[in-house]
Amino acid sequence: LAEGLAGRLDERLRGDTLAVGALARLSEARALLAAPKEARAALLPAADEALAALVRANEDISAAFLLDRDGVAVASTNPAHPGRSYA
Repeated sequence: LAEGLAGRLDERLRGDTLAVGALARLSEARALLAAPKEARAALLPAADEALAALVRANEDISAAFLLDRDGVAVASTNPAHPGRSYA
């Protein structure tokens, strides 16, 4: 039982790691996070759509969001996340 649970947990962590890697490679995410705060509004729709596509492509992901360097969510597939601090 413990071995099976450990295997499933390992698989989940591996999947999460791959999802974070995919998110980090999204050009829309990188552009949004690299932009000055005053320029982000124009980039937000593309980033939101890229996040939504990532969630649609992986049934194990319920939400995806981007944090700025201060740990504040700047984009998310969940409308409750943006503006919230995760620091």
